[in-house]
Amino acid sequence: MKTTVAAAASCRLVRVVALATLVLSGIAQAQDANTAMRVYTLADFLRFAPTNAMDMLNQVPGFAVRNDDDQGRGLGQVTTNVLVNGERPSSKSQSVFDQLGRITAENVERIEIVDGATLKIPGLSGQVANVITKSGAISGRYQYRTMHRPKYAEPMWGAGEISINGSSPGFEWNGAFTHGAGRGAAGGSGNLMDGSGTVTEWRDTRMQFNGEFPKLSGNVKWRSAAGTVANLNASYNRNYTDNSLDEDRDLVAIDAIDYFRDFDNRNRGDGHEVGGDIDFALGPGRLKLIALDRLNTNEVTQNVLQVFDDASPTTGTRFASASESGERIGRGEYSWDGLGGDWQLAAEAAFNRLEQGSQLFNRTPDGGYTEVPLPRSSGEVTEDRYEMILTHSRTFASDVSMQLGAGGEISELAQSGPGGL
Repeated sequence: MKTTVAAAASCRLVRVVALATLVLSGIAQAQDANTAMRVYTLADFLRFAPTNAMDMLNQVPGFAVRNDDDQGRGLGQVTTNVLVNGERPSSKSQSVFDQLGRITAENVERIEIVDGATLKIPGLSGQVANVITKSGAISGRYQYRTMHRPKYAEPMWGAGEISINGSSPGFEWNGAFTHGAGRGAAGGSGNLMDGSGTVTEWRDTRMQFNGEFPKLSGNVKWRSAAGTVANLNASYNRNYTDNSLDEDRDLVAIDAIDYFRDFDNRNRGDGHEVGGDIDFALGPGRLKLIALDRLNTNEVTQNVLQVFDDASPTTGTRFASASESGERIGRGEYSWDGLGGDWQLAAEAAFNRLEQGSQLFNRTPDGGYTEVPLPRSSGEVTEDRYEMILTHSRTFASDVSMQLGAGGEISELAQSGPGGL
């Protein structure tokens, strides 16, 4: 069954958000000499021994990198305050921190700190860092991390990143393999008390977390002599996490039976993203087309056992859940000059979905499991979203600029499965 949520006077959810909204994105106030363009080169950071562009930006006075933390619902306008060669990052699975970390310091020609409103990129405001790279020979970097904690945690022997990049006039590329890992643990004794402060139960607890997160990613950029620019990026990642919580539970009540509780949580998943864009001259302006597809899957299993100190049968439950989420985005941006300023018309379509199913089982005295009915434990939610924004930017003086935007979006959500809404 599939139903669509009703809204307003219609029987369908057609949610109109700011269909004729006029947004004053920002009128920059007069700036003093300290807020004009600042330019930094590698020589300015040598005393900090930087290895990549991220290390250099971390030392720029008064500037902090802002990543795009909103990873849902399409691409939208630029929100991060870092550009690379005047362009926004077109990947959602790779953060700006990852991308900057793969640009070696030797390949940074300069870093420009500018007022975002002067860059003719809708959505940018405040201080923006434009990292300008230069062509060079093949180079790379590696980072190795290990962690060892006393008592309960297992050692983490191998984590880090290996990246390699190269460029020539008109062509740039980079690739990276990242192995993230995490270890956590705790343990000790404790007790439970009732409302009067009387101890009702003593517990000896051991907790552990082990996680492995390998990821492979790559980017290619091509620029033609005529000024056409194309980017292609792809990534694939996996995740392996295991949590355990073991507790010896000693109950104070005379007729209570002490027991050992064993909880194990296992999570396995993977994800991929493929995206790209092409920017070329068309008529009086330039057209940029962007496409992105990504998919993530996840499987979780949880087992809980209660092993009693007497001859009572072991009890427990088992829970299993599988989910899949995906997103496909198509976006077009047409920019041109006119009426004394810069214009951009952007249109975007984004299709998101989340599908999930769960099962619950009870342990039987013979060690088997019987499934417990879970009504409404599976279903799918989808969203089809369309957006269009017209933006006008102009500069009135060297220290006063304006960006004005008007646009709207239409979004339709639907839920499939039992009790669909």
